[in-house]
Amino acid sequence: MEKLSDILGKRPAETDVAVIGDALIDYQYWVDEMPPVGGDTLIHASNRSAGGSAANTAVALGALGVSAAFIGRIGSDENGDWIKSQLTSGGVDISCVQYGASSGYVITIINATGERTMFSYRGASAIPMIATPILSRTMRRVRIMLLSGYCLLNAEQAEFALTAIGELKAAGGLFALDPSPLIGQVEPVLCEKILSSVDILMPNRNELMTLAQTDDFVQALEKIHKRIPLIALKLG
Repeated sequence: MEKLSDILGKRPAETDVAVIGDALIDYQYWVDEMPPVGGDTLIHASNRSAGGSAANTAVALGALGVSAAFIGRIGSDENGDWIKSQLTSGGVDISCVQYGASSGYVITIINATGERTMFSYRGASAIPMIATPILSRTMRRVRIMLLSGYCLLNAEQAEFALTAIGELKAAGGLFALDPSPLIGQVEPVLCEKILSSVDILMPNRNELMTLAQTDDFVQALEKIHKRIPLIALKLG
């Protein structure tokens, strides 16, 4: 298996990884267990942080010494300003960020076993990106583009993603996909079109089996690995 440093070293570029997806506010609440519908429960602790899987990934890459750019929409509001400050303090390039009225957020309930239940409002993140010259230039000069599967749920956002993938591939870049828990809701023809371009897949077990259309994990892994050379399987 190739190391990331080996992959990155194959193509000169200004930015190692461009991450396309959501930047949101995370509101996290810890409880003993979820109440029944209409019930009540006590919150033992809470936290507020800048989040969104794409934004989190960009910041984490920066912490690992990988130059990263975040591509997505945030709100022109106080939360959006805070998200921008968190990205820039992590060394993330935000020159491709676009804006909407209000930033999205996720309310996460975490029970005693660590299992998460999430309620998401995407806000500005749900607005399709506009293909600007700086975005096109970034796609032509980046080594790897990582796309969040949430972007495939909206037809216009999916169209933007396909355009970005086309520019990336034409310039010799690699395409990575983080499918997201909602990958099963993506229109099958679109999903197949996206998968045919993937060089690196980053699913969890459930997402892998959804993509392979089987409940057998081993069969799913074998089936997907035949068409995608590098799979990073998330088990937590």
